[in-house]
Amino acid sequence: MNLVTTGLERVFALIVLALVFSGAVALFGMPPWLLGFIVLAVITMLLVVYRFDYLHPTVVFVLPWLTIVGFSMVPISQNARQLEPDTYKLVLAVILVWMLFTAGAPVRGPDAATAIAPGTQSSQKLKNLQWLSRGFILLYLLAALNVAVAGYIPLFSLILTGDSLYSEFGIPSLYGFFFAYANAIACLAFYIYLKSDNRKALYFFLSVTAIHLLFVTRQHLLTLLIESFIIRSFVKAPVSILRLAIIGITGLAALNFLGDLRSGDIRNTIHIADEYSWMPGAAAWLYAYSYFNVLNLENTMAVSDAPYFDGTMLQTFLPSILRPEVSHSAIFEIPALNILSYIYPIYLDIGVYGVLIFTAILGFFTAEVYKRALIRRRFGAIAGYSFFYYSALLSFFTAFWLYLPVVFQLFFFYLFERIFFVHDTVKVIVLTEPGKSLDKDRATFS
Repeated sequence: MNLVTTGLERVFALIVLALVFSGAVALFGMPPWLLGFIVLAVITMLLVVYRFDYLHPTVVFVLPWLTIVGFSMVPISQNARQLEPDTYKLVLAVILVWMLFTAGAPVRGPDAATAIAPGTQSSQKLKNLQWLSRGFILLYLLAALNVAVAGYIPLFSLILTGDSLYSEFGIPSLYGFFFAYANAIACLAFYIYLKSDNRKALYFFLSVTAIHLLFVTRQHLLTLLIESFIIRSFVKAPVSILRLAIIGITGLAALNFLGDLRSGDIRNTIHIADEYSWMPGAAAWLYAYSYFNVLNLENTMAVSDAPYFDGTMLQTFLPSILRPEVSHSAIFEIPALNILSYIYPIYLDIGVYGVLIFTAILGFFTAEVYKRALIRRRFGAIAGYSFFYYSALLSFFTAFWLYLPVVFQLFFFYLFERIFFVHDTVKVIVLTEPGKSLDKDRATFS
């Protein structure tokens, strides 16, 4: 049963929980039992209110950050320690702010309808399919240009020399453009395959995954796989929790394999404690690239004079040739794990309150894009949400909202929507919450 069904009720429930837990923290500090109780309460809310709907913007952001809080209480690594109270307060604050500003996003389920069900309309039509082949020819030419300039292919270099040299591969600025274009057109090809069962489009999609493997680009491969999975969930149907768990474990195992090829066994890197030596590499990878992100952030905040208001957060948003000359040192608990979550560049630039405001803005826009994807069911809307979904899911890793090779996909999603599709507009009534309806002029899909 869905106990909280409207956006206002969800906001009210969150405010009550926040007040209760704030009072408990004021009385008891941050002991492990209280942190565990907070994590349990939020997970219960995700289960009862949001039905653990993995497509919902609240669930996708909150679960990884709750995992970090849980990891922080378990000494899996010899370098592990419990976070400082101020760090916990910041992490819990960004969770609360995100939940408040995504509370208006519809909850899928029998008690809260989520727009028209897939397949009930059919007026988005594909046009200019021949441009898909031309778009992939351009992609292959750009890939060949990067190989020609570098003089090697990273995967072959790894096999022949033991060093992929992936960090030195590619033409600056053009290489980022290449990946934005590659993943965007791959998402388009996958969408076309799902809608039309066009095998050629599927082969085009698979060719981009092959390029990522050849270039040893684990991050961009992960981007494509997650975005295409979200597109599939909208076009076909969401997968069950069991299948999602299997997919997640398989994905972690694949990423761990690629990571071992590039950097060696992650368990050695994190100096895993003897009592956890049994832990699979995939689980150790998840632990390493979540808990240590926040630990690194804590180390850096302890010695930082932030905020600097110097454009630090725009470092990865601008092309490399236009980036401001800004450099701030970070203190990494383990030098090989040099990641700090999305909070780090924003904190350095505009401080703690800036982090919370930025989180609120992103949460609001993510919820709005989610609603748009549910209502319109077009390629551009769905692919756009796949970007925001990916950025929220990996927010514990880095600020993909401010990472140009990922953000620039939005331009290509819009462009491809204009080039490849034509829409017939019809008037429908979309049920967003019980008792509420929203008239929309919209183009349905085939």
